[in-house]
Amino acid sequence: MNRKIITLVTLLVFVSVACSQSVLKTGASEEFESASQVEEKWSDTVIVTSKDKKAVDVSLRDGGLRFDLRANDSYVYRFYESGTYNDVTIEAEVENLGLRNNGIALVCRANADRTEWIEFRVTNQGRYDLYHYDHELTYEYKNPYEALIRTGNSDAFKPIKNNVIKVICDGNTYSLTVNDELIFQEEMQIIEGEGGVGVGAMAFDELPVNIVYKYVKIKKP
Repeated sequence: MNRKIITLVTLLVFVSVACSQSVLKTGASEEFESASQVEEKWSDTVIVTSKDKKAVDVSLRDGGLRFDLRANDSYVYRFYESGTYNDVTIEAEVENLGLRNNGIALVCRANADRTEWIEFRVTNQGRYDLYHYDHELTYEYKNPYEALIRTGNSDAFKPIKNNVIKVICDGNTYSLTVNDELIFQEEMQIIEGEGGVGVGAMAFDELPVNIVYKYVKIKKP
């Protein structure tokens, strides 16, 4: 009898592990088809900074998750709340409906209170950056965005077309691909362990900024 129980428990553990691995491999594909889906799976809008928070709106419009920023120095995010990931690939199709001077961000390994994360940023002016965001730095009167990689050596991003951006956080390796062109792949120790995934948009000094995420795909590398 004891052997049967042990065998059954072992089988259940095996099935549980196999199912969890299958889910991780399959990942999630967010097509932003309904407002209820966005409310259920995505966080409320997180505004790191803005000169007018009332001039910031993130909603389901124009066939995707649309960021409308009508205030300068606006850094705005939504975080996926249906899973956390250690190693992860994030792919998004992005459309620009506003001015070209803006930023588009994909985030991995965000902590639960959204005070620290790793951020890949692409601008419509052809800059490609990797940042470590750490809110604790603001208490020391420092910029919370620590620049790790800053490059502008590619015209892979097309300002007036839809662009597909793919980022990978895999162990200590971080890579950014834009429209199938590898922009950078670097190894460095930043944040270890599981964390959340997010998307964002930035307005610098030209308005309005209107960025639409057509879809976001999340899976294992």
